[in-house]
Amino acid sequence: MASRNTPGTASSNMTKEQRREAAREAAKRLQEEEARRAKRNLAWTITGVLVVLALVLGAVWLIVSSGKDSSADNATSSATGEPAFTDFTFGDSQFTAALPENVDDMGGISVGSDLTAGSVNEGAPEVRIYFDYLCTHCNDLEAQFGEQLTQMAQDGEITLVYNPVAIMGQDFSSQSAAADFFLAANAPEQYIEFHNAVFSELSSAVFDGSADALPTVDQMIGVAKEVGVPDDVVAELQSAVEDGTLDDFVSQATSQFTANGLTGTPSVIVDGQQLTNWNTALTTAISEAVSASGASSDASATATN
Repeated sequence: MASRNTPGTASSNMTKEQRREAAREAAKRLQEEEARRAKRNLAWTITGVLVVLALVLGAVWLIVSSGKDSSADNATSSATGEPAFTDFTFGDSQFTAALPENVDDMGGISVGSDLTAGSVNEGAPEVRIYFDYLCTHCNDLEAQFGEQLTQMAQDGEITLVYNPVAIMGQDFSSQSAAADFFLAANAPEQYIEFHNAVFSELSSAVFDGSADALPTVDQMIGVAKEVGVPDDVVAELQSAVEDGTLDDFVSQATSQFTANGLTGTPSVIVDGQQLTNWNTALTTAISEAVSASGASSDASATATN
């Protein structure tokens, strides 16, 4: 005789206590499945974090390695302190975008005795530095000579010119270069302090091991506030960087760097010649150029545009 227990009707033959036990078992299975799902999600989260960390560490390693390769001349230079120069000539202009105010026709931001972007010390030798904020040797140069260069500009001995470029292949290279150009035009009085602070507070941390990631736009905006950039300009700066307003100009400034025959940062041009052993001879090279020009501390800064 066929069974009367057809599918779907078994529970109807359970006692009240059996149904409660079945419900408890079902709830337990659901809880166990939720726990397994949570473990899987946690595992994926941990994996994602590890992947991101690996990418960040890989990017930092690439920056450090590229920076070392790009400045081989400096790494192997002699310790004599005698300047070693090579010929330098500006290439054909690569700029089609409008020049920001206080930026020269080769993408440089000059600083004279009043430490204002766009000013020059008439008759003083020019010290021009091509740099990327994420270049390890650029950080070495700034740590070793940054304050001295700023002081020499303030004393009227040199006109200091910074040429921001983006050669390290990271977003922050382009973003920080764009910030330099923007602040040269819109906050010229704070430009040099911003430049120095980004190196000392953000870039250096990448290479001394104290940072666990590359610098962010928000951190850079924090530096701008810290050095006294007006609030309205800070807001415009953040929009300009995040919207890519100056991306074309940064790209053209970097193309100009290549058109000038330069291959690595920092590239240091002292009075029209490229100094290949800046790490051992920058002070001597500048002193000789100052002596030859007769520049003195009573020089006054004049605006370039």
